[in-house]
Amino acid sequence: MESLVKALKDKCYSKEELINILRKDFPNKTQDALRKRCERYIKKLCKLGLVEKRDDKFCWYFYVNLFKEREEYSSKLEHSRMLIPALRQIVGIAPPFGREEYISVEDMKIRIESVEDHLKAYPALWKLLSDWRGLRRQIEEMEDNFKGNLMARLKAEFGKVVEYNSRLESFVTTKIPDQIYACIYSGYDTSKLEGLFKVEGEELSLMGVVIAKDSRLHGRVRTFIRREVKDEANINVVKQIQTLEDEARDKRSKLEKEIRKLILRIEAGEPLLGGCDTCPKVYFTV
Repeated sequence: MESLVKALKDKCYSKEELINILRKDFPNKTQDALRKRCERYIKKLCKLGLVEKRDDKFCWYFYVNLFKEREEYSSKLEHSRMLIPALRQIVGIAPPFGREEYISVEDMKIRIESVEDHLKAYPALWKLLSDWRGLRRQIEEMEDNFKGNLMARLKAEFGKVVEYNSRLESFVTTKIPDQIYACIYSGYDTSKLEGLFKVEGEELSLMGVVIAKDSRLHGRVRTFIRREVKDEANINVVKQIQTLEDEARDKRSKLEKEIRKLILRIEAGEPLLGGCDTCPKVYFTV
């Protein structure tokens, strides 16, 4: 257990990573035996309140910044400051005016992964981040399902549905589910819809987006959209999404505040707790 404790005090690890650490102590054990031993150790440490699971990794519950030498402190602080842009990126905080540095997409991805490992050492902050991301995923899934169901009904009604193409003489576009969603989201009822439609030659537009071409289709397309916009089930789904968006905005606001406070502490000289794969490895000779 000593090897696991020592490792977990440095950074968070998945169960598979902890099994690999144990393999160094027990090279002759089978994979299954190592897994069972690892699970026993983790269970005991969790029961003692020393370790807790945060998403897919196990983390030492309490971290203290204790450094053997001033050089170690300085290197950890410099490392933490290099991760500040990634902290901002996570919640979309704009950098201070005139202080924006160029970081490639590849490097930013590494920094984000690194800073997330550190953030697991802050239980309250990590929970805010996890909850916010969970809400965003739920919203995206609900929107995708909503529009996917609309698309299925659209194809059942009109057959082939295509992207806008001015060279085609007759079509119904794939933009209709997006426009229906936007109408319901904005609170437009069927009485307001007529003012949102516009006809130019053979093309029918809704809120500035071409949705069909061929005057023979216009009436059927309008009827389909009116029916879907006033459908109570559709309205309820969009309201649920809006409720989740309100909750996500609240989580993000709280998360941004905590991230900003953490950045201020780093800038004032406090290195990040925990560890990551890009943490500087500082060694001293006696």
